[in-house]
Parts: sequence; structure tokens; C-alpha cells
Amino acid sequence: MFLACEGNDVLGLTYGLLDRDASAMGRIGGMWVEPACRRRGVGRALLQQVFNWARERRLSRLGLWAPAHSPAALALYRHAGFRETGKRRSLPTNPTLEILEMEVPV
Repeated sequence: MFLACEGNDVLGLTYGLLDRDASAMGRIGGMWVEPACRRRGVGRALLQQVFNWARERRLSRLGLWAPAHSPAALALYRHAGFRETGKRRSLPTNPTLEILEMEVPV
């Protein structure tokens, strides 16, 4: 898990996971940035840490599930090189919302 902090305040967090089904692939299991801190580079810095983690483990790809209803999140991931795989599904905690799978070479 990677935290972005300023003093004692947590500005954001993310974590990487090894993919159970593909040994050369990792996944971003979660990502959150404090709303007041968005668009300040916190998300980019956190993603960079997961990319570093993946490279240290010699993974070839990173994947994630992104909220289809969040243009800002999709823009962040696309800027980092993630592309949609074409897979979509309902958000488990709210079936009225959709998530989409994205991947990037490491």
C-alpha cells in the first residue's frame, strides 16, 4: 500500500496486487485521493509508485477496474497509459453503476 501524506494528513492511497490468474500481471486494487487534493498530481504520484512496484516484480502488465461514471478517474488512468480492454460489469456495491477494465504495459 502506498500513501500520499502531507504532515499527518493522508491525501491519497493506492495498492498493487498480484493477479491470481496471470503470473506476469499486477492489478491496482484500489485508489483514492482526498477530493480537496485532486488535480494536484497526487494520483499521478501514487500510480507511479505502483508502476515502480510492478517493475521491481518484473510484471509485464498492470490492470484495474475504473468507475465508468468518473471522467476524472478515466482521464487520470488514460494519461498514465491505461487503455480499456472492452470488459465492463456492474459495480458490486452499487449495481446501477458500471466499472470498466483497463490495462497498461509496465
